[in-house]
Amino acid sequence: MKLEKQQKASQAQKKQEAKAVVSKAPRGSTISLFNFGGDKSDAPTVSTPVSTSAPRGVPVISRWKQARDGSITGVISGSSSFRDGDPVTTSPITGKAVGGAVVTTKSGSKYFLDGGNAPPKVNNNAKVAQQAREKAAADARALAAEKAQQAKQLAAEKREAQLQARKDAAEAKKLAAEQKKQAAEQKRLEQEEKKKQKASFIMCMQVFSLKARRLDCFFSLVCLYRLPLHIICTNIY
Repeated sequence: MKLEKQQKASQAQKKQEAKAVVSKAPRGSTISLFNFGGDKSDAPTVSTPVSTSAPRGVPVISRWKQARDGSITGVISGSSSFRDGDPVTTSPITGKAVGGAVVTTKSGSKYFLDGGNAPPKVNNNAKVAQQAREKAAADARALAAEKAQQAKQLAAEKREAQLQARKDAAEAKKLAAEQKKQAAEQKRLEQEEKKKQKASFIMCMQVFSLKARRLDCFFSLVCLYRLPLHIICTNIY
């Protein structure tokens, strides 16, 4: 009976000690209750979680990476010596670089490492090749646009030349028709003039023939009847 009472008292004491440890532990800590109440080596352990925010007054280095010499390179913020977003490289640190922890350099400066390591640096050769491809594509587009513009301009000039040729042909045809008309009119006038001249010549010949006959008659009368000359001339004309 006495042994049972001692065991119950021991268990009650362990419960009280466990409640005390749990109430004193920080929020979010992990507590081990195995062998609770045994030796010091079996005492409950409390693990401190990794911090997600920097302590007050400690600059933050984000997108960081650690070099072989132990220095940290990244982007700093919350520093009185640098502007937020400036790239910095610290002196070698004394411990291991772990994201979400405060590190101390050999010179004594403290920094909070935000998150994990910085993303790997882009290969400069790949970047140059990409820029070269983009430039080549842009040049090809510009050349194609220039050729298209030249072809469009040549087509417009060709259409204008064809239109001018048709216009010149129409003008030449109109001029030829006008010249042909003028030549026909000139020929008609010449033919009419010739007809007039011929008619006039015929008329003159008829008059001359008539006068010749009258003159012949005059001489016949003079020789035959020996009439006075002024009487014969009056009868003839």
